[in-house]
Amino acid sequence: MSIQESGVVYDNLEYKVSRAEVYNVVDGERIYQRNGRGNALRHTDQPPMTTGEYILCMEETLKQAREAWYKPDGDQQCLHAIRKTTALGVAAMEIHGAPPRT
Repeated sequence: MSIQESGVVYDNLEYKVSRAEVYNVVDGERIYQRNGRGNALRHTDQPPMTTGEYILCMEETLKQAREAWYKPDGDQQCLHAIRKTTALGVAAMEIHGAPPRT
């Protein structure tokens, strides 16, 4: 039994979706961001964001997650901002490098 499968209990925690499903959702968010939709739209003359700018954007979306979490149904609503934050981290590593854990 793999902890990557949905519905599996590991360390008293049930995984609702598989890691592959999570990666697929994050990839969909990256496509959305890369296509310049929503707040991801950048002017054509702007250079790629720095790692610091990515951190600032991630902090903003985490702030949105905190604000959503505080409201009714917050546990579910904050996941939208967590998806955006995660995809921003992926974008930062796509552009600036993805050092493996050593």
